[in-house]
Amino acid sequence: MKRVRLIRLLALIILCVAVFLLPLGPRAADTNPRASVRTILEQNCYSCHGASAPKAGLNLQKLMESPTTGEHFQEWERVVTVLDQQTMPPKGMPQPAESERRQVIDWVEASLSDYARRHEGDPGEVTVRRLTSGEYFYAINDLTGIPIDTSALGIDTATDSVGGEGFASFGDVQFMQDATLEKYLSAARRIADHAVIGAGPLEFFVDPGKTGFELAAVERIRDIYARAGFRTVSGEGGRPFGLEKYGQALYVAWQYRHRAALGRPTATIAALAAGEGISKEFATHINEVLTRPRRGQSLGHPLSEAVKRWDRLPSPLPSRPSSKDDSGSRSMMEVEKTVRAGCSEIQK
Repeated sequence: MKRVRLIRLLALIILCVAVFLLPLGPRAADTNPRASVRTILEQNCYSCHGASAPKAGLNLQKLMESPTTGEHFQEWERVVTVLDQQTMPPKGMPQPAESERRQVIDWVEASLSDYARRHEGDPGEVTVRRLTSGEYFYAINDLTGIPIDTSALGIDTATDSVGGEGFASFGDVQFMQDATLEKYLSAARRIADHAVIGAGPLEFFVDPGKTGFELAAVERIRDIYARAGFRTVSGEGGRPFGLEKYGQALYVAWQYRHRAALGRPTATIAALAAGEGISKEFATHINEVLTRPRRGQSLGHPLSEAVKRWDRLPSPLPSRPSSKDDSGSRSMMEVEKTVRAGCSEIQK
């Protein structure tokens, strides 16, 4: 009995040793398609397309070491084509079996298809391109709001030299030489000279300045004259404007003088000026000039003549509306019309 047990134990030990000594390499390779393909390529292709001086620039050994087949899509497409057409390996060289050839083709196509599925919708690498000269021109106009001629700044169609595709907006073939970059930087500096950096938002003016403060000040002064002034000096163009405000102020003073007869005894200079669209300060000043006590002092010409004409403006008639008609209201409207025309004449 002990002898039988000993024989069984020896047989078990021999069996275990035999299992561990079996050549597992080929069997493991059979279960790994990539390893099988590597073996086929190594036996039939690496001699010409290996790491040492690969022919036609195709290094199959390096391609097999890459973990991602899809990153070398074009190279693997060439491999599939020559294997399918049986032009590689070339005639006179050892040829793989048809099953091996088909195994390599199937593995490559399956790997590429799997890569395409996993990256579906991915556009791949997109080159960041620069603006063409035309796009640069339109961008500057959009940003500044003024027509700056970028060709005068050295940005012209000569900077749009491209490669064989012929499209100036194709980033992969756009050139950006040092001289071109210098032109863009120089143009940007000259465009920045048009900026006005001061009080208020950033603005651009046609005339460039060192800082823009002086242009901003001129614009503010012109705005003040336009809102509250009456004329411009010859250095600003000599074009008079706002003179109609004198006639409006004269009419405000007339209304204030006869406010009780006009049925508005509590009216103020400020309210009447607001109704005419002029400032209360200006209307108050004109009223004071027209009504201040003279104390024996005579006004100089032509101010004295203007005051005399204003004093002669008709008084408003008392409104007596009739139950049959509104002749009284019409008379009041006619008087106010006559007075407004008289104020305009005094202004002139």
